[in-house]
Amino acid sequence: MEDKRRDQWQSRVDRLIDEAIERGDFDLSRVKGKKLTGGHIEDFAGDTAMAHKVLKNSGYAPPFLMKKREIEEALEKERARLARYAFRRLRLMEEAGTATDEAYAAALRERAEADWQWAVRQFEKAIPELNKEIELFNLMNQIPSMHKMKLRMEWEIERAERDIRGEGRGTEGGTQRRD
Repeated sequence: MEDKRRDQWQSRVDRLIDEAIERGDFDLSRVKGKKLTGGHIEDFAGDTAMAHKVLKNSGYAPPFLMKKREIEEALEKERARLARYAFRRLRLMEEAGTATDEAYAAALRERAEADWQWAVRQFEKAIPELNKEIELFNLMNQIPSMHKMKLRMEWEIERAERDIRGEGRGTEGGTQRRD
């Protein structure tokens, strides 16, 4: 008996949906690609929505967004230093390649490698603290699509080398490796 009722209910629901489709009630082509308006995110965002709205209207961001900004600023500073030394290494190697004195060329190559290794060590020292901050951000942030991946040294070196070759992808928040 219960199965028969459920089947009747299901067929009624299916019929109502079919009728709505025929009337065009589910046709969203008129709004496709347009910004949604009329609704307020606060109606759907839960308990903290009002607090976030007050902060936003006061010129402040939610704490997790402030944390994201801090991480991005610190990461950009570290990446800029790494890129500077990668570029310096490239220039010194080029100069060594055109030097006529072999001893001078060897000294340039040695200096280039020493400077680069120093910059890599400095970045390696910064990664654990940045990764702790990323973990904290991910815990604070309730939006999974905004979570950041931890930094990996080999990716950062590849990035610096791509940037000096002019193959960089920009700085789109870059802690994520989803390409």
